[in-house]
Amino acid sequence: MSQLGLAAAASKALPLLPNRQRSSAGTTFSSSSLSRPLNRRKSRTRSLRDGGDGVSDAKKHSQSVRQGLAGIIDLPSEAPSEVDISHGSEDPRGPTDSYQMNGIINETHNGRHASVSKVVEFCAALGGKTPIHSILVANNGMAAAKFMRSVRTWANDTFGSEKAIQLIAMATPEDMRINAEHIRIADQFVEVPGGTNNNNYANVQLIVEMAQKLGVSAVWPGWGHASENPELPDVLTAKGIVFLGPPASSMNALGDKVGSALIAQAAGVPTLAWSGSHVEVPLECCLDAIPEEMYRKACVTTTEEAVASCQVVGYPAMIKASWGGGGKGIRKVHNDDEVRALFKQVQGEVPGSPIFVMRLASQSRHLEVQLLCDQYGNVAALHSRDCSVQRRHQKIIEEGPVTVAPRETVKALEQAARRLAKAVGYVPANIGGPLPITKPLDPPDRPVAYIPENTCDPRAAICGVDDSQGKWLGGMFDKDSFVETFEGWAKTVVTGRAKLGGIPVGVIAVETQTMMQIIPADPGQLDSHERSVPRAGQVWFPDSATKTAQALLDFNREGLPLFILANWRGFSGGQRDLFEGILQAGSTIVENLRTYNQPAFVYIPMAGELRGGAWVVVDSKINPDRIECYAERTAKGNVLEPQGLIEIKFRSEELQDCMGRLDPELINLKAKLQDVNHGNGSLPDIEGIRKSIEARTKQLLPLYTQIAIRFAELHDTSLRMAAKGVIKKVVDWEESRSFFYKRLRRRIAEDVLAKEIRQIVGDKFTHQLAMELIKEWYLASQATTGSTGWDDDDAFVAWKDSPENYKGHIQKLRAQKVSHSLSDLADSSSDLQAFSQGLSTLLDKMDPSQRAKFVQEVKKVLD
Repeated sequence: MSQLGLAAAASKALPLLPNRQRSSAGTTFSSSSLSRPLNRRKSRTRSLRDGGDGVSDAKKHSQSVRQGLAGIIDLPSEAPSEVDISHGSEDPRGPTDSYQMNGIINETHNGRHASVSKVVEFCAALGGKTPIHSILVANNGMAAAKFMRSVRTWANDTFGSEKAIQLIAMATPEDMRINAEHIRIADQFVEVPGGTNNNNYANVQLIVEMAQKLGVSAVWPGWGHASENPELPDVLTAKGIVFLGPPASSMNALGDKVGSALIAQAAGVPTLAWSGSHVEVPLECCLDAIPEEMYRKACVTTTEEAVASCQVVGYPAMIKASWGGGGKGIRKVHNDDEVRALFKQVQGEVPGSPIFVMRLASQSRHLEVQLLCDQYGNVAALHSRDCSVQRRHQKIIEEGPVTVAPRETVKALEQAARRLAKAVGYVPANIGGPLPITKPLDPPDRPVAYIPENTCDPRAAICGVDDSQGKWLGGMFDKDSFVETFEGWAKTVVTGRAKLGGIPVGVIAVETQTMMQIIPADPGQLDSHERSVPRAGQVWFPDSATKTAQALLDFNREGLPLFILANWRGFSGGQRDLFEGILQAGSTIVENLRTYNQPAFVYIPMAGELRGGAWVVVDSKINPDRIECYAERTAKGNVLEPQGLIEIKFRSEELQDCMGRLDPELINLKAKLQDVNHGNGSLPDIEGIRKSIEARTKQLLPLYTQIAIRFAELHDTSLRMAAKGVIKKVVDWEESRSFFYKRLRRRIAEDVLAKEIRQIVGDKFTHQLAMELIKEWYLASQATTGSTGWDDDDAFVAWKDSPENYKGHIQKLRAQKVSHSLSDLADSSSDLQAFSQGLSTLLDKMDPSQRAKFVQEVKKVLD
């Protein structure tokens, strides 16, 4: 519990909310309002029209209380609440019913702000970034009450006040009707819809909206309800709110029965004999996504495969659906005949789920281990419990600690659980932390073996493809690392996450084939029916542009470097697309690229092209500090295609003028025509020469058109793009993987050092200035000078990995910062008078060795 308020990233402080009652969801209540009947006397606000001042008597009373307390305790200035429901309406409490809530008077309680400052100091002392001072408890019943009591006890022991961390509960009408314990313990609560948990505690959208609305630092989902929904931690993390629980990756890893069993085997955790016991997968291959081939080997797909697997693991056995739960998709079998009879039932109960077979442990006990993890990789086993008393596979009684097994067995069980949790990274997500770079299983310097023929298949370019002989042809990114997102939506754009040499990245690519969009029937129209509409590849439509913008937003929030395999011809221009917001979606792409804070690479792949408005959207000038543009040698990049360019720049008149300047025969014919005109030649001679000129022009026009197109094609190359400065470099397709791996490592190293410099100097010191300073340090420490030495990516990464190369420069920056702060202190006489007190506080925070060293340094300066 001590990790609760330490080093988690969080949002701003929770504004204290008024104690007003509403009937709609999302209303803030006082926890004390349930323990006493509401005062039904009404105090109407006098409007300005009636001669009043527009302020209710109750509010005047509130203001007078604040004024009376101002001289006793330090009250903050009164600010409008986030949930303001008065609007000149009735106050259900009446003017004499003062707002009280567990010691809080009119939105403030004694010592609350002092406690918040203690939490901030406690967090800073342990190296945390932002303290957790308010938590939305997205659970009810025993889980919520136990959590709140634990927080109260820990806060009181740590800060001397059980109210140091504010707890906000969610309450359904059913909870309020029984005066639930967790509501009475909480500082505040919000009313949410009743009914099934899909309406409240399991509603991810509602939880996120409530957390944002209340401005809480963190959300605790407990167990059950939404706590095992991987969408909740992802959305909360994207909103800058701490999720007190495991990240989505861990939920996905252990949420699948087959996948979790394979991961357990790879982590050295004992498992029962099952259909996947023979499958050996390295742990590194399991963490992102278990290889599909290995996954299939662990499953059974037919009745006879299930029979054969049961014979291997032994009877009695269990036929289980991987997606099942709560007793669904599970059958016990004792012989082959029962397998043949019950296998189809398992398939029918959980349609589409993978199925596996596991040995049934007869006369066994159901023992569980409870784990507590933090964001630093520490995993503690908080004892164990016996859950053997069950009805229809559902636990009824949990007894702890375990007493039915020898202590050595329980210890081994706890150690195995800790190994499994560590293997899948079962810790809270760390916002703003370093990228989780893993050891690459796919060599970063291998060539890209997939070669596009006519068009570039985006998925093959990303993760490779098997050829006709079954040989794997590698793509740009690590094998089996690509996980596609939004797969069924806007299929003309491919988005997902992959790894490049073990470094996680976000990827956006373009579908080159024509895709079919399914438009479902409108249930409000009887004559409506489902339609299939073709969507051309390499074109942004409203949905695919929105998908691109959303992917950029998600990758940026996750801190992922970005790769865009740009292969667009432009935006769709139909009237319907304009009505559906194609221009707005395009501008959102530009805005999300402008604000992208991670390294971003735009690469026009082999057989790719970038045309029209697509250039405007992904141009590196949108965000020159972050975006770098590259192109493959065969890529095309003019705004217009050569044929279109000729239609504008070399029309028929320009081509005829060019013929007249270059073709000797036309030159002679035009000279003869001029001589005949000046010599008053006969009309038949003039007409004959003109016909000859027309015939020659008609004969040369196709040839000169081809020459003009070829001339335009020479300007439509990657070399020309590099010469014009619209791309940074031409990168051959086969070498693109190794090049971008080195470049990505370089950019990440630059970003880490630049962030450290800006943290010292301040945000006014731009990223560009930080990079200029880094370049100055690097070149000063190297034998080479100029751009040649600066462009060596491997050399820079090696230089960055040795802190002694720049440690002295960093220390000088820190000294300059302190000097400026002290100089500013000397300019203010009042601040200078308080300097001794501040120095005393600083010395108190130091340990004895630091204090002695500091005093010696000060003496040197004074002497």
